[in-house]
Parts: sequence; structure tokens; C-alpha cells
Amino acid sequence: MSRPGADVQDYSAVEGQVLSIGVRPPQTTDSVLCALIEHARPTAKDISEVASDRSGFGVSCLLLNFIKTGRSRLALERLDLSGFSLSAGKLKFLLSSLPSGPGVMETIRCECDFGEPAVVIFHQLSGSLEHLDLSGNSFRSVSMEGLGSVLLFSWLPSLLSLDLSDNPLGPSGVRAFAKGLSASPYSLLLQSLKLARTRAKTEGVRTLAEALKAKKTTSLQMLDLEGNDMRPAGLKYLASAVNAEALSICSRFPKLRRLDLGRGFMDSTQLAAFATALGEKGAPSLQELVLPEGGVESNSVGVVGFANTISSGHFSELRRLKMCSRHDMILETFTTLGRSLATGKASLLQSLDLEIVRFNVGGEVWAIAEAISGRGLCALTSFRLSVAGVKGSEISVLGLALGEGGCSALQKLDLCWMENGDEGVAGLAEGLGGGVFVVSSGSVPQSKMSTVVCRGMEGRGMHSSGRGLEHR
Repeated sequence: MSRPGADVQDYSAVEGQVLSIGVRPPQTTDSVLCALIEHARPTAKDISEVASDRSGFGVSCLLLNFIKTGRSRLALERLDLSGFSLSAGKLKFLLSSLPSGPGVMETIRCECDFGEPAVVIFHQLSGSLEHLDLSGNSFRSVSMEGLGSVLLFSWLPSLLSLDLSDNPLGPSGVRAFAKGLSASPYSLLLQSLKLARTRAKTEGVRTLAEALKAKKTTSLQMLDLEGNDMRPAGLKYLASAVNAEALSICSRFPKLRRLDLGRGFMDSTQLAAFATALGEKGAPSLQELVLPEGGVESNSVGVVGFANTISSGHFSELRRLKMCSRHDMILETFTTLGRSLATGKASLLQSLDLEIVRFNVGGEVWAIAEAISGRGLCALTSFRLSVAGVKGSEISVLGLALGEGGCSALQKLDLCWMENGDEGVAGLAEGLGGGVFVVSSGSVPQSKMSTVVCRGMEGRGMHSSGRGLEHR
């Protein structure tokens, strides 16, 4: 029979040690905190929110430390600090607490307005980081020197995407970043680089183009330089980065899939040179292309050169094409472009956005209607066409081409034109109504088209309903 209280406490000496039998050892603070964390199971979103606020900053650092040291197995693949409201010093401390290792921390988004003090932050980033979004900050040249040094010493070897858009980098900031990009001793895994609206201008684009020639970004699939006021000279430098002769040596952009040059300016000569550079296998995997405005009616070499590149089959992988506000898009050049699309050499094209800004248009719409009738755009799912002035009869021809099933996969049609009256709208309705888009009462639509948007100057509108098209 055991002694009373033996199940509560029993001491015995074993090899000079005192053992407590029947009594739980006191719980450590760590074990209590671990239990609380496992019970609460905060998500990455929860941790991001508490880390961004003064009242929860200490808790977030504690959570990150427990994850980093393996005392907690919470999943944390993404940290969103876009709402971070504390100092750069606190952000540095927070980042130093981040866990590292493959698959642990893949994405960091930070839109904190720290300016130059943020340079110390880049050295705290995890080497396993794959996606870094630093858009919308106030980073300038000093900050970019810090980021450039991180690239130079390969401290972010797993980085796949980098977004520096909407930072006032200026030419000096882009130059500092480009220096680190080109000086890296190894090829980067970088697939996406966004530098939209960074005030790069001509000089900044020149230094970036030189960096792109260094054969360190051969995995690049997307390059966004929208809104940088690069001017024709800047585009010349960019075109030189993809010219055929250098490409054959360096294999510059074999994986480039998306190139956005919107909100810039490219004259006809520059467009011709750029098209030639891309055409000679400068970007054989290109799927999305956004070209900037520019050109004059008296010089048509740009659009013609681009059309010839399409006809030669160098854009066989292209899925999306946007050409807006081109003043060199006159009848002859647009006809050439339409015929190049009709060849079927860009048969994978799914989205086409064209804009003709000059008035007194005559025949251009016929050209695109011929391309549609010729089944050269059979994969098209979205089509937008904006013309400054056109006859209603031409819109009718376009409607007929669509109605005959030239774009049987089309889901969205957006047409904008200027005319007196509503002949164009009526003609479009008649043309569509004469082909596969006819939807009689109670029947099943033969087309996949779900959206039709037509906007005229004085005419009425076209409405797409679930039962068909109504002219109102």
C-alpha cells in the first residue's frame, strides 16, 4: 500500500540527482507561447497586419522569431507590408527576424515611404526570396545602390520577380540599379522586371539597355518600362539591347514573354528598327507586346516594318498586341498590317487593340475586315478598334466579316468611332445579324461572344444581352 500523498510527490536520489515523481515540471514561457501560437494559428495575412501597426509590432517579431528558430511550424510564404507605418529601423529589425530557407519566405511586398534610410533594409532580405514588390515607395539613387549591391553579391539568388514601379528613381537611380544588375558574377534567375513610371528618361534607359546586354538576364520573361519618357533616343538604346547581331552572341532574351512600352513615344524610324531587332529572333518567345504612340503620316516605315515582321513569322507566339495613337497608321500602312495578320503567321493572337487617331479615315476598317474574313485571326477572343472618323458602311463590312465567323472564338468586341448619325451601329447590327451571331428566340447562341461595346459620337448604342444583340 502506497503512502498517503505518494501520487502527489515522491523524491528519490538517483546518481546524485533528485527526481520528482508524479509532479509535472513547471511550464516554460516558450512552451506556453508555443501552445498559444498553435492554438491561434495566425495566417500570413494576420501576421502582415499586426506587423504593420505599432500595437502589434512586438507580437509579430515574436511570431517570426518562433518560426525562424523552428519552435513554430506556421506557414509563412508571403509577407505584405504595404501598410507598414513604423520607422525604417523597425522594418530592418522585423526583416532580420524573418525565417529563411526554400519555400519558407517567397514573397515580400513593401510600399513603405522611407526614402534613403531604406537602403539598410535590402541587406536583411532572405536569400530564399522569390518575389519582391517595392513599388510605390520614394526610393532614389542611394537606395538603388543598396539594392544593386545585393544583386552584385548574389544575396538574392532565388529572385524571380522584382517590381520597382512608381519610385522616383530618376536616371541616376536606374543607373545605380543597372550597375548591380550587370556586375553580378552569375546569371540571374529574374523572370519579371518592372520599372514603370520611375522617371528613367533617355539616360536611365541607356544604362539599363547596357545592363541588359551583359547576358545576366537571359531568363527574363517580362520587362515593363511604361511611362518613363524615354523619347526616341531611349528607345534606340533599348532596341540595341535586342539587335540580331548581339543576340546571336549573347542570346539576350530567349524567354521574354511580355514587353510593355506603353505611355512612351516611338517614331516611325525607331519602330522599324525595333521591329527588325525583335524579328531577328530577338525575342522568340514574346507573347504580349504593347507599343507606344508616335509616328507621322509622312513616314510609314515603322508600321510597314512591323507588319513585315509579322508576315515573316517572327511573332508566331504572340497572344496580345496593343498599338495605340499611331499617327503613321494611314490607309496604306494599315492595309499592310491587316494583310500581315491575314497570313495566319500570328494565328495564336487572342487580344488585339488598335487605335487610329487621324481623321477622315478611308479604307482602314476594310483592311482589318479582310483579315478577319481570311480567318487569319481565328483565335481572337478580344478585339478593340478605335477610329477617329469612319463611314458607317465600313463598320457594316466589319460586322459582316465577324458575322461570317471569321473570329468564331471572339468573346469581347469593343468598337469606338465618330460619325454623323447611326449608320455604323445599324450596319454593325445588320452584319452581325447575318451570320453566326444570329440568336433567334429560344435558340442556343452559336457564338461565345459575351460582350459587345460600341461607342459613337452622335449615334445610339449597341447593347449585348443574354438573348442576342439589340440595336437601340
